[in-house]
Amino acid sequence: MFLTMLSRRILSLVLILSTVVKSVTSTEKCLSDGQVVIVGAGPSSLFFANILLQQNPTVSVQIVEKNSRDGTPDQGAFGFGIGCRHEKLLEPIPGMWEQLKEVSAPTKFGLRIIRRNDLCSKLRSRLESTYPERFKILYETQCENIDFKQNLVLLKNGSSIFYDLLVGADGANSMVRASIRKDDAGYAEEHYFRPILWKSLRLPDQKGEVDPRAVIPISGGGFRTGGLLPRYPEGHTILAFWDNLNLQNPEGVHDEEGLVKAITTGLQAKMSVFQKLVYFKRQRTEESLNIEFDDIELKRFLQGQANREHILKLRKYHHNENVALMGDAAHAMYSLLGQGAACGFLTASMLAQSLGREINISTALENYSNDAVPAANAIVDLNLVTHVLDGGLLIKLATALLSLFDALRGSVLFKDVAHTNMPYQEILKRNRLLIWICKQVFKKRRVTAPTHRKI
Repeated sequence: MFLTMLSRRILSLVLILSTVVKSVTSTEKCLSDGQVVIVGAGPSSLFFANILLQQNPTVSVQIVEKNSRDGTPDQGAFGFGIGCRHEKLLEPIPGMWEQLKEVSAPTKFGLRIIRRNDLCSKLRSRLESTYPERFKILYETQCENIDFKQNLVLLKNGSSIFYDLLVGADGANSMVRASIRKDDAGYAEEHYFRPILWKSLRLPDQKGEVDPRAVIPISGGGFRTGGLLPRYPEGHTILAFWDNLNLQNPEGVHDEEGLVKAITTGLQAKMSVFQKLVYFKRQRTEESLNIEFDDIELKRFLQGQANREHILKLRKYHHNENVALMGDAAHAMYSLLGQGAACGFLTASMLAQSLGREINISTALENYSNDAVPAANAIVDLNLVTHVLDGGLLIKLATALLSLFDALRGSVLFKDVAHTNMPYQEILKRNRLLIWICKQVFKKRRVTAPTHRKI
């Protein structure tokens, strides 16, 4: 009997040791001494590179970016909302959340606003100082195609880059995703435009005339909607939306004087019930706002290209055995809830974690898709609440009643998204009827993108 018990204990010990060995082996094998190439140097890709290089001391990362190191003027003008979701996801990177707080502007509703360029700069600086031998960015370098059989990124200058893992993080109009679409006969994507255009305008320091933390909605004056948002280190940013798709500027705006008049009018408009819900029922001041404008920025706004808002949902975020998508290349959404960057960080974190757990890349990517697609699609759907603005009186009344009912139950969609770490799927479940109503408006108003292939 003693020998039997001893044999069982030895067997148990062997099983435990084999599990430990398997775990160690998997960490070493997945991307061991591998070359990761990322297309796009946005926040999601820089965050992913930080996590991956930290958890795997043998891997190297090279990022290919078509823009310059300083980005474009628009990237310096508008900002992302960052809050508790970012703080949680940034925990693996010591001190990064504190650094981002230093270069972001607080708002009255809790979130902080950080410029895209500042966010990228902080993440990139850590990569360049911590991993100088294993990290590199090629700026002003454009990708032309992907050779999936040879594992090569083909550049417009005629050269190519080999990869063990390719990550497409190159935005809603992703070249990597376009290459996948050509390579995969069964590929499908749900891709639409919101029937609206937008631009951003930088405002100088208002010298005490406007609360530095103020978030003020805009409506009227030729604008469909929009808002005045805080900007670090000073001043504010105007986000302006209009719904005439044939115009590169709001209706009736032809020069600097007309733009100033339109913005001033829009900022004085009365808040709708929906806007009060969005801005957590904060009342706009009744006093006239004396906004200071910058002539150079007014000209930049008028001459700049208007942007589109995308809705993008995919069935999976990987292709073949060593290609993945993340950020707006995988899950583009409207800006209303301010969760584009948060969702990008979430899926980047999921991809890094999956690569750290699995023995081979293909299994890691399959698991990444299984985990990330439901979470990202949930917040994409939650952003369809934007279409309450486009609905008629009955839609607005129905959504107002539903929002009131949810508030009485202790759940407010906007607060759950912005001020908690509640999973997006759970928030969608709580608001499924509201989002179903908004989807009906979305289906009537959406503009199908050329790349749309029904899922």
